[in-house]
Amino acid sequence: MPTSADRSQPDDAEPGASVDLEAELRAAASDGDARAMNNLGAYLAEQGRTDEAAEWLHAAARTGNAGARFNLGYLLAQQGDVAGAEEWYRAAVDDGDLDAACNLGILLEDNDRLDDAVEAYTPAATGGNTRAMSLLGTLRLRQDDLDDAARWLGRGARAGDAKAMHNLSMLSGRRGDMSEAQRWLRAAAYTGNPPSVRLLATVLRDHGGEQDQAEAALWERAADAPDDPTPLYEAGLLFRRQGEESDAEKLLQTAAERGHADAMYDLAVLRAQQGAGLPEYLLRGAATQGHTGAMRLLAKGLASTGEESEATLWERLADTPDDPEVHEELQAHLRDQGR
Repeated sequence: MPTSADRSQPDDAEPGASVDLEAELRAAASDGDARAMNNLGAYLAEQGRTDEAAEWLHAAARTGNAGARFNLGYLLAQQGDVAGAEEWYRAAVDDGDLDAACNLGILLEDNDRLDDAVEAYTPAATGGNTRAMSLLGTLRLRQDDLDDAARWLGRGARAGDAKAMHNLSMLSGRRGDMSEAQRWLRAAAYTGNPPSVRLLATVLRDHGGEQDQAEAALWERAADAPDDPTPLYEAGLLFRRQGEESDAEKLLQTAAERGHADAMYDLAVLRAQQGAGLPEYLLRGAATQGHTGAMRLLAKGLASTGEESEATLWERLADTPDDPEVHEELQAHLRDQGR
């Protein structure tokens, strides 16, 4: 079953915000600033001070503040006040908040009001909210409306939602289309979606041939350590060795998005080989983690655009990665450039 998504963080406050920030928010809220009321309520809820949080969120919500209506609905849902949560989620939906429509649907679904949940999800899904597509498709699958489930899961999967991909794989298998089932299971696993990773490992281990066992082992490692991008990176390398460039690129992308320096570097090189140039953001990501190859390529790219000073610093750092003076000089330069 899906669970509510937390979008209760205040726009202007970071988790663990300072006492000074709370004082500033409280002063503005006391002067009637609805945005400050909302942000203060969200901050207090994060700190576990839920009674006072509810008071400020109620005050902001009554002024018509859309964010407060969502946040109040979320807080009341967490407290088990289904009627109150529904009231304020519906108010947020009336403001056009598609995320609130998703959370409203989840609230109703969790309370076995399935038809009402379909009504909540449908406008958001129709409006292009990918999460709503996935939630609606999954619910329709639960209700055994396979055609409608396929429609919404397909839209969500094609939009990149990993849960929609996974459930579309289950639906395809249920319909006997094992080719589509495997296609979408792989697509979901390539995003790192834990249930898909685990299931793909099992399928390859139990039903694959001898040539599939090395891949199965990588997926098992990924399933056992879902926060470690290294098995996904190594799976990408395996596919590259096998000449399956498209699959390799998808896995390198996922590993790079999770901060794997070698994946960032290899993906940058792959994109350059495809004629897309050297993606600076990937090289910077790898270089800042100490990847000397990325430092050199980044320096080359910067030099080609006339940024000689920074290029020279990256070259020096690649030559002497343990030199603290070069590190400090580079950091000072980046600060001066606003990076």
